[in-house]
Amino acid sequence: MVLLAGTVAVAPVDAAEEESPLGRQMDEISKALKSLRKLAKSEERWTASAEQMRNAQAACIKAMALVPDRVEKMPAGTGKAKAVADYKRLLGLSLAALCELEVAFLEEDEKKVDGLLDEVKNVKKEGHEKFEDE
Repeated sequence: MVLLAGTVAVAPVDAAEEESPLGRQMDEISKALKSLRKLAKSEERWTASAEQMRNAQAACIKAMALVPDRVEKMPAGTGKAKAVADYKRLLGLSLAALCELEVAFLEEDEKKVDGLLDEVKNVKKEGHEKFEDE
């Protein structure tokens, strides 16, 4: 599918399928976030957590080139274009929060980390409600 007069190419995939490209990217983000629990007890917590956020950022960037199956199945038109834009908006918010998390880990700022993790969870929840197939 090509949007915006050919300026953005996106590939349809189903996020629910673990083997799909989008599913793999979302799994990478999830793994990076889940690893933070284990790293909390590590001597290398701050630098290792920052590295995990860089991994999550890379997966988020790759996911931006993909479209959830639910959106792909929509009829062509403004509604579909808005759904794609909203999907990318949510990924953009996620990416920004992941970058801010990396900085917070590098600054060893626990309070900032906690607030940003809540932000990531809220964006994830909104995205799953809108774009994940039941």
